[in-house]
Amino acid sequence: MVTTANNLLYQNLSASWNLTTRVYNQSTASRLLASLETMSGIGDGGHNPQQNFTNVDFQTSQVYQTTSVITSFDCNVTLYSPITNGSNITSLLFKTLSQFLPQNNDSLSKSNPVNSFIQTITSTKDSRAEISFRLQKRRNSSYQIYCAYWDFTKNNGNGAWSTEGCEWKKSTVSTEIITCSCNHTSSFSVLMSINPITVPYLDMITYCGLGISIFCLTACLFIEYIIWSSVVKSSISLFRHVVLVNICLCLLVGNCCFLATSFINQSSKTNMCLGLVITMHFCFLAMFFWMLCQSLMLLHQLLFVFHHLRKTTYIQISFLFGYIIPAAVVLAAYFYFQDEYVNYDICWLKYSGDLSGSIYFFVVPALSIVAANYMTMIIVILKIMRPKVSDSSNKESKEVVKAILKAVIILTPLFGLTWALGFLTMTIDLTVGTLPVVINYAFVILNSLQGLFIFLSGCLTDKKVLEALQKEINCWHSFGSAKEHSVTSKSLSLKK
Repeated sequence: MVTTANNLLYQNLSASWNLTTRVYNQSTASRLLASLETMSGIGDGGHNPQQNFTNVDFQTSQVYQTTSVITSFDCNVTLYSPITNGSNITSLLFKTLSQFLPQNNDSLSKSNPVNSFIQTITSTKDSRAEISFRLQKRRNSSYQIYCAYWDFTKNNGNGAWSTEGCEWKKSTVSTEIITCSCNHTSSFSVLMSINPITVPYLDMITYCGLGISIFCLTACLFIEYIIWSSVVKSSISLFRHVVLVNICLCLLVGNCCFLATSFINQSSKTNMCLGLVITMHFCFLAMFFWMLCQSLMLLHQLLFVFHHLRKTTYIQISFLFGYIIPAAVVLAAYFYFQDEYVNYDICWLKYSGDLSGSIYFFVVPALSIVAANYMTMIIVILKIMRPKVSDSSNKESKEVVKAILKAVIILTPLFGLTWALGFLTMTIDLTVGTLPVVINYAFVILNSLQGLFIFLSGCLTDKKVLEALQKEINCWHSFGSAKEHSVTSKSLSLKK
């Protein structure tokens, strides 16, 4: 009978299954499953306790223990039962049957398609079963899983999936293996939601935060344009403002691209996503490398007091670190992963599991730079506490160094925490409690407001920037007053 079932379940016979489903009032596939389940419960397998076919795996055994394990093609079954005089246990694994079972319109089946083989377990004794299924489609951490069995009484006798008596053991969270625990034996499978779990108001917070950041970054670049000639009189001041402008520019472009991913037309999602993800990958990486240039410049200023870098040399090194290296990383990731480079569901780099996926071509460089900035920050703080080092520089240089140090102290922990939380949001499971939801909110708030933090640390808390800005405003005011006085004088002359 198992051999016959195997022959009937070839995928190229789908047209015949649809025909027979229309002929009979009851689902033919459900009737076949019920018949096989009944037959497997009364047979002992004879001299062939295990048979592997193309579409069906069959295994039967007689055990005398309270716990027994059956390993089928892609499923591991553990039965727990008070067996005293032995029991026959039969396992049938169906690889293609799920596509022939009736598709119901109930909320469970409609929103959660089958994502594993169907495992039928029968025993002559009442048993509690644990089944480890290998998912056919890898599960992302934001997708809900349901352990279900085929209830032949539902859907007017046609059968339907039911979760009664079955639960997903979330302690064994995995992207490939799911363990289900059921208080009965039957025909089991795993259903996975077609839509990810959504955190309330997350999109609204993202849009508001990005809007604030884009405004602040634009304002920062505008202020730098106005006061540039007033604040770049020394080499170290020039270095600092070059870094600040490039950090703002990279983050501004990256945020605009991130915002654009929310408005992509579904029909052109593939090409648009690819272009936007490459741009975001490059811009966010470049931002971190410019932060590294800032910390290295600070370290050089304090360690090599009597050795000053030439402006052209520093600019060339900075652009090498800030743009050439990030571009090389992005190209390497793209050509290495190719079709696996982008996760088109979220328009971002792909996470494929532990130490796997293109996302690590961003996470590893970013967190490495954050760690390097921490080390630089510690060294600089220790150095600046020494009076000899403080006295060795002039007053203007010391003020610039303090401003850079303040920016590094503020931005390094903030950006490190932000992107560490971002990586956690990809790995933690939204189905296991409230902590993942809190982490998602923290990441979105901090990440979307990065432009605000840069504006505060780079412009509004910098004494020299504020003084230069006030000077420019006074000049404009004086120019406006003089122009108004000139116009008034001309008008009085004409009247006379």
